[in-house]
Amino acid sequence: MVRGDRGNRMKLLLYCTKGKPYLLREDLSEDLIFIGTNKDELVGNSLNGTIPCECDYELEEIYLEEYDDYNDSIYSKTYYETKTLQEDDLCKQSCLNADELDDYLKDENGKAIHIKNLKIFDKPKRLNEFTVYTRVNYTKEKRYTMQMLNKAPQNMCYVWNEHNVKYVLISIHPEWLCKILNGEKKIEIRKKVLKEM
Repeated sequence: MVRGDRGNRMKLLLYCTKGKPYLLREDLSEDLIFIGTNKDELVGNSLNGTIPCECDYELEEIYLEEYDDYNDSIYSKTYYETKTLQEDDLCKQSCLNADELDDYLKDENGKAIHIKNLKIFDKPKRLNEFTVYTRVNYTKEKRYTMQMLNKAPQNMCYVWNEHNVKYVLISIHPEWLCKILNGEKKIEIRKKVLKEM
């Protein structure tokens, strides 16, 4: 188990990328729903470019397995699984079909990030509320400084809040984050994750 600066396991911050579709938050009576849309006139409460939530996580290795379709047959099929999930369940919980999973992982192992204890912020957080270590000297001697975060990572990076608590910030496209926020998607698939995860 990896621990953050305060002795707790690091949490994930889920960042909604800026591209379409727009991710909208709608408070309807007691229900909170999230909608993805490409319509420009509905962007008043868009969550794109913000961090709308945080969560705990569990990480599993995704393995590529192979089995024969028929006894003593030359035909075989590859499929993905984890220690706890067969491919069907992995696809269902990640909102991918088997072809999409295969197209993304391209016959390589991957990582299944199980999203746990999702907490939706009342007010989405901005990137500039966090800091990141930035390399300032490109000689052989490596020097780093803490700087305000002004650009989201393509995949993920470590960030710190104002209380010096360490998080993993992960960028997610709006259509997938919409499914996470609505409780449909419980696993995020990645080819690689950060070392301390």
